Amino acid sequence: MLRETLQLKALTFTTLSTPLKPGTINRLTSDQEFELRLLEALTLTEFIDKAYIRGKDLGEGRITAQGLNLGSLIALALRTSMQLTGLKPIIGLTVASLTLSTLKGVSDVQGRDLRSSIKQLLLLTLYRSSSEDCIKLVEGLEIVGSSRIIAYLEEHGVSKSRIALEGLTLGHLYEILAYVDTGFALNLKDLDLILELLRKVVEEKSVVLAISRAYIELASIRKIIDIKGVSLKSLHDFFKLDKSLKTRREELDSLLGGVYAAAVLASLEKWPWI
Repeated sequence: MLRETLQLKALTFTTLSTPLKPGTINRLTSDQEFELRLLEALTLTEFIDKAYIRGKDLGEGRITAQGLNLGSLIALALRTSMQLTGLKPIIGLTVASLTLSTLKGVSDVQGRDLRSSIKQLLLLTLYRSSSEDCIKLVEGLEIVGSSRIIAYLEEHGVSKSRIALEGLTLGHLYEILAYVDTGFALNLKDLDLILELLRKVVEEKSVVLAISRAYIELASIRKIIDIKGVSLKSLHDFFKLDKSLKTRREELDSLLGGVYAAAVLASLEKWPWI
Protein backbone atom coordinates (compact mmCIF):
# COMPACT_ATOMS: atom_id res chain seq x y z
CA MET A 1 0.00 0.00 0.00
CA LEU A 2 1.43 3.34 -1.06
CA ARG A 3 1.85 5.93 1.67
CA GLU A 4 1.66 8.74 -0.90
CA THR A 5 -2.00 7.94 -1.55
CA LEU A 6 -3.14 7.20 2.02
CA GLN A 7 -5.05 10.47 2.29
CA LEU A 8 -6.87 9.91 -1.00
CA LYS A 9 -7.80 6.38 0.02
CA ALA A 10 -8.92 7.33 3.51
CA LEU A 11 -11.14 10.06 2.11
CA THR A 12 -13.12 7.57 0.01
CA PHE A 13 -14.28 6.01 3.29
CA THR A 14 -14.81 9.39 4.95
CA THR A 15 -16.86 10.69 2.02
CA LEU A 16 -19.17 7.70 2.15
CA SER A 17 -19.52 7.52 5.94
CA THR A 18 -19.87 11.21 6.78
CA PRO A 19 -23.33 11.79 8.32
CA LEU A 20 -25.59 14.74 7.50
CA LYS A 21 -25.66 13.91 3.80
CA PRO A 22 -29.44 13.46 3.40
CA GLY A 23 -30.54 11.45 0.40
CA THR A 24 -27.31 9.53 -0.20
CA ILE A 25 -25.20 6.92 1.60
CA ASN A 26 -23.99 7.85 5.11
CA ARG A 27 -23.18 6.16 8.38
CA LEU A 28 -26.73 6.69 9.64
CA THR A 29 -27.94 4.31 6.92
CA SER A 30 -29.40 1.26 8.67
CA ASP A 31 -29.48 -1.30 5.85
CA GLN A 32 -26.71 -3.44 4.36
CA GLU A 33 -25.88 -0.94 1.63
CA PHE A 34 -23.60 1.06 3.91
CA GLU A 35 -21.46 -2.00 4.58
CA LEU A 36 -21.30 -2.83 0.87
CA ARG A 37 -20.33 0.75 0.02
CA LEU A 38 -17.41 0.51 2.44
CA LEU A 39 -16.40 -2.65 0.61
CA GLU A 40 -16.59 -0.62 -2.62
CA ALA A 41 -14.24 1.94 -1.08
CA LEU A 42 -11.89 -0.84 -0.02
CA THR A 43 -11.83 -2.10 -3.61
CA LEU A 44 -10.93 1.39 -4.79
CA THR A 45 -7.76 1.54 -2.69
CA GLU A 46 -5.92 -0.86 -5.01
CA PHE A 47 -6.86 1.14 -8.08
CA ILE A 48 -5.96 4.48 -6.48
CA ASP A 49 -2.45 3.11 -5.97
CA LYS A 50 -2.29 1.91 -9.58
CA ALA A 51 -3.45 5.31 -10.85
CA TYR A 52 -0.77 7.03 -8.76
CA ILE A 53 1.96 4.78 -10.17
CA ARG A 54 0.81 5.51 -13.71
CA GLY A 55 0.87 9.22 -12.93
CA LYS A 56 4.43 8.89 -11.66
CA ASP A 57 5.42 6.97 -14.78
CA LEU A 58 3.97 9.76 -16.92
CA GLY A 59 5.73 12.45 -14.90
CA GLU A 60 9.05 10.61 -15.21
CA GLY A 61 8.61 10.07 -18.96
CA ARG A 62 8.29 6.28 -18.78
CA ILE A 63 4.94 6.40 -20.56
CA THR A 64 3.14 8.92 -22.74
CA ALA A 65 -0.24 10.47 -22.00
CA GLN A 66 -1.75 8.17 -24.62
CA GLY A 67 -0.27 5.21 -22.79
CA LEU A 68 -1.68 6.29 -19.43
CA ASN A 69 -4.94 4.36 -20.05
CA LEU A 70 -6.79 6.01 -17.19
CA GLY A 71 -10.15 5.32 -18.84
CA SER A 72 -9.40 1.61 -18.97
CA LEU A 73 -8.32 1.63 -15.33
CA ILE A 74 -11.54 3.38 -14.25
CA ALA A 75 -13.59 0.87 -16.24
CA LEU A 76 -11.78 -2.05 -14.58
CA ALA A 77 -12.29 -0.52 -11.13
CA LEU A 78 -16.02 -0.14 -11.79
CA ARG A 79 -16.36 -3.74 -12.97
CA THR A 80 -14.35 -5.09 -10.04
CA SER A 81 -16.46 -3.17 -7.54
CA MET A 82 -19.73 -4.39 -9.03
CA GLN A 83 -18.54 -8.01 -9.09
CA LEU A 84 -17.59 -7.80 -5.42
CA THR A 85 -20.54 -5.88 -3.98
CA GLY A 86 -23.36 -6.68 -6.40
CA LEU A 87 -24.24 -2.98 -6.45
CA LYS A 88 -23.90 -0.45 -9.24
CA PRO A 89 -20.79 1.53 -8.28
CA ILE A 90 -20.95 5.18 -7.31
CA ILE A 91 -19.42 6.32 -10.60
CA GLY A 92 -18.25 9.78 -9.60
CA LEU A 93 -16.33 8.53 -6.57
CA THR A 94 -14.35 6.11 -8.74
CA VAL A 95 -13.72 8.69 -11.46
CA ALA A 96 -12.65 11.45 -9.06
CA SER A 97 -10.43 9.26 -6.87
CA LEU A 98 -8.51 7.67 -9.74
CA THR A 99 -8.21 10.95 -11.64
CA LEU A 100 -6.88 12.85 -8.62
CA SER A 101 -4.49 10.03 -7.75
CA THR A 102 -3.08 10.15 -11.29
CA LEU A 103 -2.65 13.92 -11.08
CA LYS A 104 -0.97 13.59 -7.68
CA GLY A 105 1.45 11.02 -9.09
CA VAL A 106 2.52 13.48 -11.79
CA SER A 107 2.68 16.47 -9.43
CA ASP A 108 4.72 14.60 -6.80
CA VAL A 109 7.34 13.58 -9.37
CA GLN A 110 7.52 17.08 -10.78
CA GLY A 111 7.59 18.72 -7.35
CA ARG A 112 4.42 20.70 -8.00
CA ASP A 113 1.58 21.65 -5.68
CA LEU A 114 -1.51 19.74 -6.83
CA ARG A 115 -4.00 22.55 -6.37
CA SER A 116 -1.99 25.32 -8.02
CA SER A 117 -1.00 23.17 -11.00
CA ILE A 118 -4.21 21.18 -11.45
CA LYS A 119 -5.21 22.82 -14.76
CA GLN A 120 -1.84 22.05 -16.35
CA LEU A 121 -2.02 18.50 -14.99
CA LEU A 122 -5.50 17.97 -16.44
CA LEU A 123 -4.29 19.19 -19.80
CA LEU A 124 -1.31 16.84 -19.67
CA THR A 125 -3.34 13.76 -18.71
CA LEU A 126 -7.00 13.91 -19.74
CA TYR A 127 -6.72 16.06 -22.84
CA ARG A 128 -3.87 14.07 -24.36
CA SER A 129 -5.42 10.66 -23.86
CA SER A 130 -6.33 8.41 -26.76
CA SER A 131 -9.83 8.11 -28.17
CA GLU A 132 -9.49 4.34 -27.71
CA ASP A 133 -9.09 4.85 -23.96
CA CYS A 134 -12.10 7.14 -23.99
CA ILE A 135 -14.13 4.36 -25.61
CA LYS A 136 -12.90 1.88 -22.98
CA LEU A 137 -14.35 4.10 -20.27
CA VAL A 138 -17.71 4.32 -22.06
CA GLU A 139 -17.74 0.53 -22.43
CA GLY A 140 -17.03 0.19 -18.70
CA LEU A 141 -19.95 2.49 -17.91
CA GLU A 142 -22.18 0.36 -20.13
CA ILE A 143 -21.10 -2.88 -18.47
CA VAL A 144 -21.94 -1.69 -14.94
CA GLY A 145 -25.34 -0.42 -16.07
CA SER A 146 -24.83 3.33 -15.73
CA SER A 147 -28.08 3.93 -17.57
CA ARG A 148 -28.39 7.60 -16.59
CA ILE A 149 -24.94 8.40 -17.99
CA ILE A 150 -25.33 6.28 -21.12
CA ALA A 151 -28.74 7.84 -21.83
CA TYR A 152 -27.20 11.30 -21.48
CA LEU A 153 -24.46 10.41 -23.98
CA GLU A 154 -27.05 9.09 -26.44
CA GLU A 155 -29.19 12.22 -26.07
CA HIS A 156 -26.17 14.34 -26.94
CA GLY A 157 -25.10 12.20 -29.87
CA VAL A 158 -21.92 10.93 -28.24
CA SER A 159 -21.42 7.42 -29.61
CA LYS A 160 -18.29 5.28 -29.61
CA SER A 161 -18.02 5.76 -33.37
CA ARG A 162 -18.14 9.53 -32.94
CA ILE A 163 -15.46 9.38 -30.24
CA ALA A 164 -13.22 7.45 -32.63
CA LEU A 165 -14.03 9.60 -35.67
CA GLU A 166 -13.47 12.93 -33.91
CA GLY A 167 -10.59 11.73 -31.74
CA LEU A 168 -12.30 12.75 -28.50
CA THR A 169 -10.22 12.49 -25.33
CA LEU A 170 -11.09 11.78 -21.71
CA GLY A 171 -11.06 15.53 -21.15
CA HIS A 172 -13.79 16.00 -23.74
CA LEU A 173 -15.83 13.12 -22.29
CA TYR A 174 -15.49 14.52 -18.77
CA GLU A 175 -16.78 17.90 -20.02
CA ILE A 176 -19.85 16.24 -21.50
CA LEU A 177 -20.60 14.15 -18.41
CA ALA A 178 -19.91 16.74 -15.68
CA TYR A 179 -23.54 17.81 -15.75
CA VAL A 180 -24.82 14.31 -15.04
CA ASP A 181 -22.14 13.34 -12.47
CA THR A 182 -19.90 15.77 -10.59
CA GLY A 183 -17.03 13.28 -10.46
CA PHE A 184 -16.39 14.29 -14.07
CA ALA A 185 -16.10 17.98 -13.11
CA LEU A 186 -12.34 17.46 -12.98
CA ASN A 187 -11.93 19.02 -16.41
CA LEU A 188 -10.86 22.44 -17.69
CA LYS A 189 -14.42 23.60 -18.34
CA ASP A 190 -15.97 22.65 -14.98
CA LEU A 191 -13.02 22.78 -12.60
CA ASP A 192 -14.18 26.13 -11.19
CA LEU A 193 -17.12 24.30 -9.58
CA ILE A 194 -14.69 22.17 -7.55
CA LEU A 195 -12.42 25.12 -6.72
CA GLU A 196 -15.37 27.21 -5.55
CA LEU A 197 -16.48 24.36 -3.30
CA LEU A 198 -12.91 24.11 -2.02
CA ARG A 199 -12.87 27.79 -1.07
CA LYS A 200 -16.03 27.26 0.99
CA VAL A 201 -15.26 23.97 2.72
CA VAL A 202 -11.68 24.80 3.65
CA GLU A 203 -13.18 27.17 6.23
CA GLU A 204 -14.62 24.23 8.19
CA LYS A 205 -13.03 22.82 11.35
CA SER A 206 -12.74 19.22 10.16
CA VAL A 207 -12.81 17.03 7.07
CA VAL A 208 -16.18 15.57 8.07
CA LEU A 209 -17.75 19.02 8.33
CA ALA A 210 -16.14 19.98 5.03
CA ILE A 211 -17.65 16.94 3.29
CA SER A 212 -21.09 17.60 4.75
CA ARG A 213 -20.98 21.24 3.66
CA ALA A 214 -19.72 20.40 0.17
CA TYR A 215 -22.59 17.95 -0.26
CA ILE A 216 -25.27 20.42 0.83
CA GLU A 217 -23.71 23.17 -1.31
CA LEU A 218 -23.67 20.95 -4.41
CA ALA A 219 -27.22 19.76 -3.79
CA SER A 220 -28.26 23.40 -3.60
CA ILE A 221 -26.40 24.33 -6.80
CA ARG A 222 -28.16 21.44 -8.57
CA LYS A 223 -31.48 22.66 -7.10
CA ILE A 224 -32.16 19.42 -5.24
CA ILE A 225 -31.99 20.86 -1.72
CA ASP A 226 -32.89 24.40 -0.67
CA ILE A 227 -29.85 25.28 1.43
CA LYS A 228 -31.70 28.15 3.12
CA GLY A 229 -34.41 25.80 4.31
CA VAL A 230 -32.14 23.04 5.58
CA SER A 231 -32.26 22.45 9.31
CA LEU A 232 -30.34 19.43 10.61
CA LYS A 233 -30.26 20.24 14.30
CA SER A 234 -31.72 16.87 15.27
CA LEU A 235 -31.84 13.32 13.93
CA HIS A 236 -35.56 13.81 13.43
CA ASP A 237 -34.84 16.67 11.01
CA PHE A 238 -32.26 14.60 9.20
CA PHE A 239 -34.40 11.49 8.75
CA LYS A 240 -37.37 13.57 7.65
CA LEU A 241 -35.31 15.28 4.92
CA ASP A 242 -33.57 12.01 4.01
CA LYS A 243 -36.92 10.29 3.47
CA SER A 244 -38.25 13.15 1.35
CA LEU A 245 -35.23 12.86 -0.99
CA LYS A 246 -35.54 9.12 -1.59
CA THR A 247 -36.86 9.54 -5.15
CA ARG A 248 -33.80 11.63 -6.09
CA ARG A 249 -31.22 9.15 -4.79
CA GLU A 250 -29.44 8.67 -8.11
CA GLU A 251 -28.97 12.41 -8.58
CA LEU A 252 -27.67 12.80 -5.05
CA ASP A 253 -25.25 9.89 -5.40
CA SER A 254 -23.86 11.69 -8.45
CA LEU A 255 -22.73 14.55 -6.18
CA LEU A 256 -20.27 12.41 -4.23
CA GLY A 257 -17.49 12.59 -6.80
CA GLY A 258 -17.46 16.37 -6.66
CA VAL A 259 -17.70 16.31 -2.87
CA TYR A 260 -14.73 13.94 -2.73
CA ALA A 261 -12.66 16.09 -5.10
CA ALA A 262 -13.22 19.24 -3.02
CA ALA A 263 -12.50 17.32 0.19
CA VAL A 264 -9.23 15.92 -1.15
CA LEU A 265 -7.94 19.32 -2.26
CA ALA A 266 -9.05 20.92 1.03
CA SER A 267 -7.53 18.09 3.05
CA LEU A 268 -4.16 18.25 1.32
CA GLU A 269 -4.11 22.00 1.96
CA LYS A 270 -5.50 22.30 5.48
CA TRP A 271 -5.62 18.87 7.09
CA PRO A 272 -2.52 16.92 6.01
CA TRP A 273 -3.27 14.46 8.78
CA ILE A 274 -1.45 11.52 7.22
